[in-house]
Amino acid sequence: MQGVKLLEILIIIDIVKMPNHLYSPTKCNLLDFLFILNIRMKKFWILYICTWKYDIFRKEFYNSCEKYLLIDWDYEKHYFVWTDSDKIKWNDRIHVFYQENLWWPDNTLKRFHMFLFQEKELKNMDYLFFFNANLELKMPIWEEILPEKKDVIVVARHPGFFNKSNLKFTYDRNPKSTAFIRKWEWNYYVQWALNWWTSYSYLKMCKVLSKNIDIDKNNWIIALRHDESHLNRYVYDLEMNAHREQFIVLPPSYLYPEDSGFSFPCKILIRDKSKYFNVNKIKGSKMSLIDFVYKIWHKILSFFNKF
Repeated sequence: MQGVKLLEILIIIDIVKMPNHLYSPTKCNLLDFLFILNIRMKKFWILYICTWKYDIFRKEFYNSCEKYLLIDWDYEKHYFVWTDSDKIKWNDRIHVFYQENLWWPDNTLKRFHMFLFQEKELKNMDYLFFFNANLELKMPIWEEILPEKKDVIVVARHPGFFNKSNLKFTYDRNPKSTAFIRKWEWNYYVQWALNWWTSYSYLKMCKVLSKNIDIDKNNWIIALRHDESHLNRYVYDLEMNAHREQFIVLPPSYLYPEDSGFSFPCKILIRDKSKYFNVNKIKGSKMSLIDFVYKIWHKILSFFNKF
């Protein structure tokens, strides 16, 4: 009985400390509260890759996360940064790993390999959040992003396809690719730029996708939208295997393209990279001969798969 009373006292104390938008007697029972309390005691680790000129976005991204991401909660928020820049310094909450510029398309295709290279560090964390380098939070982000179960992945609709039919989705249509999705199947197209999960489940996904990317490359295949194609296939497989409850798809307001003029609110802004550097340069420079051949071969296969 004393243990029950102590629990009740602790709950009352913490409810008083809790922001109003996170708790009210009508929408949060004891089990809900204990789950939220458990989340509050966790560590959130933000994965951030900024090689080449992408470090130009780092300050705005960091400042916006500090201002808006889970702002009223008691937890540890850390940043894992993969970069070749000497402008980003290590401190108690910013952990920097040197990462050479792999150029296009390996800067995107190899990100799962990058994460797994630091698996020993990452697996000891609770939640892993990935944000593209050119994202900037514009509004407070709190309880709506938290999964109700520990094995749920959170992804966001691609703002370029949220109001289009499946036939317009840029899934990889090459049946020989591990990222292949047939026409007319599935109703979501998610963007890689934003996603999170528990560390165990996130690293599990990284292992599957890094393996699939290696299989494709050994077969002279590069998925049409690189890492994004593989993420869509991974989430697609969850639903096809009757695991719809294992992913949450956020609306495109979480990935709002700069100057797009959409009517929905902008929670997270996708900054226009072309305003800061020549995007085509990184996609065209220093591409290896084998990657060039992959690219041409993929275009040929994609052309014939249309028929």
